[in-house]
Amino acid sequence: MKVKSRIASYILTGLGLMLLFLLVRHSTWEGSKDLHTLMEVIATLLAFMVGVLGLTRYHTQPQNTILLIGVAFLGTAFLDGYHAIVTSQWFDQLWPSPPPQLIPWSWNASRIFLALMMFLSWLAWRREVRLGVRGAISPSSVYISVTLLTLSAFVFFAVTPLPRAYYPEFAFGRPEEFASASLFLLALIGYLSKGAWRKDSFEHWIVLSLIVGFVCQAAFMSSSFRLYDTMFDVAHLLKKASYICVLIGLLVSLMQVLRQAKRDRLALAASEEQYRLLIQRVDGYAIIMVDQAGLVTSWNEGAERIMGYTTEDALGKPMSIFFTPEAIAADKPDILLRQAAAQGQVEDEGWRVRKDGSHFFANELLSTIHNEVNQLIGFSKIIRDITEQKARERLAVLRHQLADLTTSGSQEQMLKLALETAEQITESRISFFCLVDENQNVISLRAWSTGAPIEMSLSDDQHPQCTISGAGHWADCLRRSAPVIDNDAAARQDQLRSSAGLIRLVRQLTVPVMQNDRPAAVVGIANKPRNYEAQDVALLTSLAEVTFDFLERLQAEQRVRFMAFNDALTGLPNRLLLEDRLSQALALSRRSNRLLAVCYLDLDEFKCVNDHLGHQAGDRLLVEFAQRMQRMLREGDTLARLGGDEFVILLNGLSDINQCEEILHRVLLVAAQPFDLDGHQASVSASIGATLFPDDPNDPDILLRHADQAMYQAKGLGKNRFKLYS
Repeated sequence: MKVKSRIASYILTGLGLMLLFLLVRHSTWEGSKDLHTLMEVIATLLAFMVGVLGLTRYHTQPQNTILLIGVAFLGTAFLDGYHAIVTSQWFDQLWPSPPPQLIPWSWNASRIFLALMMFLSWLAWRREVRLGVRGAISPSSVYISVTLLTLSAFVFFAVTPLPRAYYPEFAFGRPEEFASASLFLLALIGYLSKGAWRKDSFEHWIVLSLIVGFVCQAAFMSSSFRLYDTMFDVAHLLKKASYICVLIGLLVSLMQVLRQAKRDRLALAASEEQYRLLIQRVDGYAIIMVDQAGLVTSWNEGAERIMGYTTEDALGKPMSIFFTPEAIAADKPDILLRQAAAQGQVEDEGWRVRKDGSHFFANELLSTIHNEVNQLIGFSKIIRDITEQKARERLAVLRHQLADLTTSGSQEQMLKLALETAEQITESRISFFCLVDENQNVISLRAWSTGAPIEMSLSDDQHPQCTISGAGHWADCLRRSAPVIDNDAAARQDQLRSSAGLIRLVRQLTVPVMQNDRPAAVVGIANKPRNYEAQDVALLTSLAEVTFDFLERLQAEQRVRFMAFNDALTGLPNRLLLEDRLSQALALSRRSNRLLAVCYLDLDEFKCVNDHLGHQAGDRLLVEFAQRMQRMLREGDTLARLGGDEFVILLNGLSDINQCEEILHRVLLVAAQPFDLDGHQASVSASIGATLFPDDPNDPDILLRHADQAMYQAKGLGKNRFKLYS
């Protein structure tokens, strides 16, 4: 029924507009310039409202169609406003075109723009249907494009003399209006074929707007033969009517969105209430009743399991016995009772104490109990042990923090953060993270807390290390490839030497991180106030695996970043990094007023090494040559490999040309020294071209080109020499 009524509304709208056309086509009524300006101001405000509402709708439910329609009307608002200003009686003589040309053409610009954007909004819908999420259009690209287009229109009308717009000798006085009419018709056909108007109120009003817009351009404005005639003014009224159609559609759409959001909130609230009531009835919760003085009057099995007290132990005891000494000192038990009495219910989270003295993190809901005459007679306490939940939440936070560090942090930051978290979630006082070498012989301590042992030998990368056989408790964990709990360390009077002196071990837990069925790392914690349990093992295992996973990601990221800017064979800066180093070197040279030498080096006879000894030998020669050069060059100089046997050297901070020549002589000597390649002696030399900045005051590309040219001159002069560009 709704579909038929909407089809009828489209037909009636079209017929009504055509009837209006027949009634007013011979009217001699004329408006005025002031009336025109007023109508365009109203059109501007309407278009602006539509645009703002459209973008508001887009940001609640992003869709390509809504984005383009919203931006279309914002752009149209600016064009209509511009049209109103430049054609008003105060400004119309300031432009290169007189009003009979300026008014029609600036009108036409606004109409073509809107019609085009409406057609594009339909095409954008097709793209979104075809490509799904990948078909979403970037809002910023749309904003920039529309802004540039509208600004271009402003500039065009400000500087361009326009041709005449009225052609009384034709059947239609303004035939140019058929351009926008054609676009409106294409958009109308598209939206009708889309079919969403059958169910979507917004799309229904869009179709009505397009019908009005099409008839406005094709019938009314095209039939205007002079400014301010009846057809001219009716077309302006119809333009505003088309805007109002879209405005109504957006308001209806936003109301539907708001009503749906309200229904969703109510449904969510009801669901949460049902969930809360269900949780309260689940076995395993401590449900306790206390009187107004806070003395226990009722105790269920869940309370016995969580708190460790039997019913006989707990009855008559003050509820303060379940709080930590710090909470008791802060009068927290009494504060909670007073808050619950005043508010009816209060929720709290914090550490609680079991009968055996162990701590757990609790969620407590304290509610008032009233009798039949609404007198307060006591309180109910529903307590959940959420220690593990809090630990999991902390692990989730750690996961996000580690993810951030993979792009902007270091291995040390990552491991320190992980160990800090391990101590927090297990109440430990000592923690450490060790990596195991590939041969399973040595472990290296990569991070530790202030109480962890560090009296170990240093490896080449300055990390404390020791053999697995001498790793004590850690070795047990590695040999078993399984977690090891030692809650008897105090009985054996175990001690660890640390930076803070001797640390007495009370209890400790270590877990391995397995990779390819072999231990790749070991993570340990120690000196928890009570015994380590299976829960601690599970938490530490999860933390260790997450940390090691992100550690590998960090190393992969570092490798990728290194390969992006460095030569894969030699590790030297590649062309991309060289460009950055050269730009920095030029800036430094300008600031310091010292010379910069850009040197292009090519190894002579390198091809012979490849041909006679093979490419592997050639690669080893390049690597050794790079290492020699790095040892010889000064700190602050740059050696980069462009490919093959071509290198670039940047010599910074030179005082004069003699210093440059002295360094280049040393480079030639280093290059000429023989290379031992698996028992084969290979000799090469170097040809170097150099140019000095700012004596050669050019940009980086030209400086490299000049150095390259000088290098070829050096080769032409007999190789094994350098040549300065001149």
